[in-house]
Amino acid sequence: MWLSVLGAAALFSWAFFATLDRPLAGQAVSVMLKVHAWWAIGSAAVLLMTWPKQDARRLVIGMLVCALTIYFGLQPMMAELRAQAAAGTLTADMKTQFGLLHLGSVLFYAAESLMGVLLVVRLTRR
Repeated sequence: MWLSVLGAAALFSWAFFATLDRPLAGQAVSVMLKVHAWWAIGSAAVLLMTWPKQDARRLVIGMLVCALTIYFGLQPMMAELRAQAAAGTLTADMKTQFGLLHLGSVLFYAAESLMGVLLVVRLTRR
């Protein structure tokens, strides 16, 4: 289920930015990432309590670390830069910083998704 939420968030993020103006799309994606983070926390808790297999536990913890890094680490910094942009104080350096934070977020999201696929593959082969 966790992997389905990841896929849906990626698909809807793309759709929002393809159809809505950037600020509104950014707000919608921000809400989705909040839902994703809390879903990840809940899913990880359930999975860690029910799966004794060490390799599965490592993947679940890795996925959780990615989700928490995005939501509690990168997203607040990106929100601060968006607020500064709305206030008209965005500099070229801030745009670069936002781009790097966004890239980091995408990379963590991709890593989380890859670990989710590996988890499903490992668990279905047994």
